[in-house]
Order: sequence, then C-alpha cells, then structure tokens
Amino acid sequence: MKWQRAQIFRSLSLLQASGIRLDRSLELVASQLPQGYPLYRAASVLRCGGSLSQALRESPSMFSSYHRAIIQLGEKSGNLDDCLKYLAEYEETSSRLRQKIQAELTYPCLVMVCLLTIVLMLAPWLHLPLWPFALLAGGGALLWTRRKQLPAPGPWKRFRKSWATSRFLACWGSLLEQGFPMLTSLQLCAHASPEGDCRAAIALIEAGLRAGQDLPACVRACGYFTPLVAGTVAAGLECGSLDRLLKPLVDLYELELESDLKAVVSLLNPLCMLLVGLLLLAFLATSVAPLLKLAAQL
Repeated sequence: MKWQRAQIFRSLSLLQASGIRLDRSLELVASQLPQGYPLYRAASVLRCGGSLSQALRESPSMFSSYHRAIIQLGEKSGNLDDCLKYLAEYEETSSRLRQKIQAELTYPCLVMVCLLTIVLMLAPWLHLPLWPFALLAGGGALLWTRRKQLPAPGPWKRFRKSWATSRFLACWGSLLEQGFPMLTSLQLCAHASPEGDCRAAIALIEAGLRAGQDLPACVRACGYFTPLVAGTVAAGLECGSLDRLLKPLVDLYELELESDLKAVVSLLNPLCMLLVGLLLLAFLATSVAPLLKLAAQL
C-alpha cells in the first residue's frame, strides 16, 4: 500500500508540474492502478467543486489524516505540487524502512514457524501430548492481541523509540523545509508518528510552545528525546537553519535504528536454537531411550 501511495503522489506531482488539470491527473493515475476506484471518485468530487483533501476523505483506508492535512495545507498555501512531492518521498522512505525491518525479521520468524510445524506433525508419532503446544499457541495469540498494553522488552523498546524518533525528525525537517510554521509542522508530525509515546511528547512540546516557552526547553522537558536532539534544536534555532541541521541527525538515528534492529534479531536467534534443542530432546526421549532400554534388557 505504501509503494502504491508513493506512486500516486509522485505521478500527481509530475502531472501537476506538466500543467494537467488535477481531476484529469487523478483519472490518468487511476487508469494505471488495479484499484483506482477511489481516485475516480476523487476526480468526480473535484468536478463538483470540492477540494482534493475533501475528495481523499472519502477513502480513509488508502489516505490517512496526515495525507489529507498536508494536501489541505498545500491547497491553502498554493504549494500543492511541493506537498505531493513531499508525500511521495515520505511514503518511499517509510516503505524502504519497513522492507528493511521485514527482511531482517523474516528468517527467524520462518525458522520458528517451521519448527513449530514440525513439532505438531511429529507429536503423534513421538507420542507427545498436544496440549502444551496448544497452550503455547493460545498464549502467543493472547500476547499478540495485548501487545500494546504489555511492556516491551529492552531491545524492542529501544528499536521502536529509534524508529519513532527517526520518522519524527525526518518529517519535521521536511515540513520546516517546505515552509510550514512550527506549531503546524509539529501537529502534522504527531499524525505521522508510529509511536504513542512520541505523539504524547510532541503534544507536550506544542503545549509548552503555546505557553510561551522556548523550543529547546520544551524538547528537554518532554522527557522522550535525547539531549542530542535538544542540543541540535537549540543550535538550529540559533543559526536559523533548523531544517538543515535535522538531516544529519536523521542519518545518525537511522544508523542507531539498524543497530537496534540487529539487537532484536540477535535475541530471536537463540530462541530458534532453543526450539531446535527442545525438538531434538523430545526425539531422543521418545525414540532413542526405549531402544537403549531394550538393549540393556538383552
């Protein structure tokens, strides 16, 4: 879905730069997509006098409130082309990050699934009771449904915080570079943040700015971001180029994100080895042990 949205925003930006009407641009893009009905419907809303942000509100499953807010601001400011280009870059970056995470986690997850499948298939032949595996599967499903209420393990928590901070800084810097006001850019970043704690921290920063506090003090007072972020914000405000100073900070957090992802994967590998060991132990206990006992009786 992210690559599809990136393709939509990129194509709309190019067509708008070519001077094609927005409703016609939506129809051209929709004709190239297997599920282009929402874009056809958006084009009809535009012909009836509505705006693009109002048209996209009819498809909440494809376009989030963050996309609609960016497009609405672009329509008001007259920079719709730049906003569409920014949304395309945002979706492409998010998609590459998700693909990297999925690539790192695919192998250990596949190993665990294969091992559990082998255990369930061999359980009747090895005369193993099935209720422990059913209990384990039920407990795993329960933990997955309640994963947001449970405390995350240390490496996973650091990974999610690095991910949220990286996305927030990248989004914030791009919005400031587009010329959005400080409070408006923070509100939009809160919509785009994947982590609830990060959204709460952004809300505290907004409240502090409305109360008359300076931005570095608000960043430090929220308690979520590191002193490096607060120091970079203070230096950026002092030199008047906060958006440019945020870019190397984003690169630094992306490197930290990769190291945190490797730490999470390194925790899954011993778990896979443990499952392999338990499977071998069960095999030895049910097949080799009776043979040894029979040999001793002879």
